[in-house]
Amino acid sequence: MKFRYLLPCVLMLAACSGGDRFEEAAFQYRVDSAVNARLDSVQNGLQYRNDSLILEAARRRADSLRQSPALPPAQNAPPAAAPDQP
Repeated sequence: MKFRYLLPCVLMLAACSGGDRFEEAAFQYRVDSAVNARLDSVQNGLQYRNDSLILEAARRRADSLRQSPALPPAQNAPPAAAPDQP
């Protein structure tokens, strides 16, 4: 009979003692949000840098193609296939 009230009391004490868990979860959420924001910032910066490098290389290639003399038509033709010999 005595043990019938013991279990609910123990459960209530266990439930009330966990107040720090909510504070830890809130703190972890704030840390995760800050880390994710920083990660997005760094990722966007690297993406912008890579895009600008690729664009600059494409511009240089296009400029060099515009400035180079055109090849004569004979050099643009594909090589002739060798005749089949039995």
